[in-house]
Amino acid sequence: MLYIPGTYVEGQIVELKFTTFHSYRWTEIAIAFG
Repeated sequence: MLYIPGTYVEGQIVELKFTTFHSYRWTEIAIAFG
């Protein structure tokens, strides 16, 4: 596997954003269904 500088960190940031968004959506769904 080739390591390209910045790729790993950028991947972590994207993953963090996705996880945060996913958690937010699930919270919204949980509230909606009470």
